[in-house]
Amino acid sequence: RKGGDNMQKRSIYTAQEAAQIANVSRWTVYKWIRTKGLPAKRVGQKFVIPIKPFMCWLDNSRKTMEPTIDGAD
Repeated sequence: RKGGDNMQKRSIYTAQEAAQIANVSRWTVYKWIRTKGLPAKRVGQKFVIPIKPFMCWLDNSRKTMEPTIDGAD
């Protein structure tokens, strides 16, 4: 079964899923992990992002972050 229902029951997101939720590119999510303190753990060569901390981080960041143009440094 695909779609949002499956993502709701999990405890982690991939970088791609987090990007879709935040409406940014996957590369922006990686940048946030490196420079903005986005909570994530490396598993092998990939990052996994815990859902609850991500949603709190995203909510707080939206209140304090300047609008960014995706891909801009």
